[in-house]
Amino acid sequence: MLSSIEHQTNIMIAPSYAYVMNNQSDDGFTYKDGERYPILWNKGDECLFSKPEPTENNQIVFKNVDLTGGFVRSFINTGITDEEHNAFAYVYYPSTKDLFCLALQGNEARFGGVVIEPNIQ
Repeated sequence: MLSSIEHQTNIMIAPSYAYVMNNQSDDGFTYKDGERYPILWNKGDECLFSKPEPTENNQIVFKNVDLTGGFVRSFINTGITDEEHNAFAYVYYPSTKDLFCLALQGNEARFGGVVIEPNIQ
């Protein structure tokens, strides 16, 4: 699993904060060799967290500052923004009962918008 920082097994029910992957080959990423962004998170940002602990107070979305661009990470419940790029997402596979925590990073896309990529360090 690409950029997995935590793995739990025998999780019987999908946590509410996890993306449920019904296809075992789906890891949440799109791969495009030779592109500006060769590996992109494709599950959206409705369940991203600022820390590996999924709580209401650290749920985030990535945004542009305004129409001209810029980049911020915004905390959903407080509206507080910062310029950090780190995010974490959980993916759950019902067929194997595995739960993975993935490290991601958001960035401003070249012509606007936001891209979310694996955080590979």
